[in-house]
Amino acid sequence: MAKCGKDFQVTHSVILNSLECIIIGNHVYLANFCNLIGNGKITIEDEVILGPGVIVAAGNHQFSGSSYRFASSKPLNVTIEKGSWIAANCTIVGESIFPYQSILAANGVYLKSSKKNSQALYAGNPAVQIKLLKY
Repeated sequence: MAKCGKDFQVTHSVILNSLECIIIGNHVYLANFCNLIGNGKITIEDEVILGPGVIVAAGNHQFSGSSYRFASSKPLNVTIEKGSWIAANCTIVGESIFPYQSILAANGVYLKSSKKNSQALYAGNPAVQIKLLKY
């Protein structure tokens, strides 16, 4: 891995692709069936939880000729900021920064970032802010 902090917990059936593109902070937990696809850089900051079946895709297919099949993949970075929780079966795509101490509700799809609020609950496909969390 590019970097791995202390107390990194990984359950069974987790897939980590392109380890050289993955940076993990301290006290990170990946539940079963998570899949990190690191074509671009994936940064998971300290104290993050990824629930079962989460997919983080740091790249995207491109179109070439007559299909997507033979085009090269475009690397795109993903960051999940400190203290966040990504619930079960969520997807986070390239060019995303998931905000500090936020929650992505189950089955959410988090797309490109543009000044999202920290300490918030996001849900849906595409995910939108539902409410601010009070800590």
